[in-house]
Amino acid sequence: VFGNILEQDFEQVLTSPERRRYLRRQVMRNNNSECQDCDHMDKCIMEFWKDNRAGDVCFGARDYVEWVLANKSDIKAITGDAPPVLY
Repeated sequence: VFGNILEQDFEQVLTSPERRRYLRRQVMRNNNSECQDCDHMDKCIMEFWKDNRAGDVCFGARDYVEWVLANKSDIKAITGDAPPVLY
């Protein structure tokens, strides 16, 4: 919990140590080494809250991102001019 907007002002919530710790974890990809070198690091759709485990599918959904990129033309045919958006 970053704070309580009903009890604190917006600046206190935005600058809380808990929020800063959370943002640092997200930027550093929870220090998962395979995430640091991932070709899709700029397209990762997952929140980082635990370590990747050996043999697991990437928690950042790398397989899904690769599927979207490989099927971009089919997706465009369905969605029209709206490009696929990866969050």
